[in-house]
Amino acid sequence: AASIGAPNHKPILLISGEQGCGKSTLLSRWALQYGNNSDIPLITHYIGCSTYSRDLSHMLENVLQILGVDIDETGGEDQLMTECTSKQWSSLQDNIELFNRAVQAQEQKFVLAIDCLESMSVDSDHAHVLENFTWLPNNIPDTCRIIITCTTNSPPYENFTKKYNSKGEKNYVEYPMEGISDVEQRKVVIQRHLETYCKHLDPQQLHTICNTNLSHNPMYLVAVANELRVFGIYEEVDTQINSIVEAPTQEALWFNIFNRWCRDYGGVLTCSRKITGSRTRSVSSL
Repeated sequence: AASIGAPNHKPILLISGEQGCGKSTLLSRWALQYGNNSDIPLITHYIGCSTYSRDLSHMLENVLQILGVDIDETGGEDQLMTECTSKQWSSLQDNIELFNRAVQAQEQKFVLAIDCLESMSVDSDHAHVLENFTWLPNNIPDTCRIIITCTTNSPPYENFTKKYNSKGEKNYVEYPMEGISDVEQRKVVIQRHLETYCKHLDPQQLHTICNTNLSHNPMYLVAVANELRVFGIYEEVDTQINSIVEAPTQEALWFNIFNRWCRDYGGVLTCSRKITGSRTRSVSSL
């Protein structure tokens, strides 16, 4: 944010990493600290549990409304902002056009933070909008900085890096997150989670969990800790741990957790986010 207004700085910060490595946590904690220490407006959009939060058009509407309010508060009369706040948004293309024009016209400095880029969605007729990132301005003005989090090895990540690598020169700064490399820190994550519920593991049990191929991932550690928290047979904890760490991928771990939920609570498993491909087959087989 300190670079806003400087003409030679990269306009986009890309926070990348695998799912569960802490991208959203980093962004939300930074946003909280930033809001307490900066006068430059920060606009944030997080992907929540509802499908509405994933909708690109909905996100653009929110940003337009906030930009309109900011300009109104300065006392300026701007026809574009009047159009943005009063227009009935009839299509995604309308929102994109207004968003691009609003960013270019904005004189006040601001930061836009968008979480979980790979979860953004549009209807099938506008898939190219996400694939080609036509909703983002080609030339981001010096008054604007954009922060994006995105999962690596996802199509949006590949498309984004391809678009903003112009002639071999990146038009963005990338901050890759690689999880927790220190095994002792991994143990701390497990211990702190279990201590909240007055539970603990012995050193060998912690060693077994924190030396698996997936244990660098914070979400994996918390998921494992929570499974052990609700496991009530003390004599079989070692067996349960061995069963949990056998999962070769995070998807396999969550598949096992979903199975346990269905056994314990019954009912039908539903998901508010779009699940496709092999994930659909995995969930459907529960």
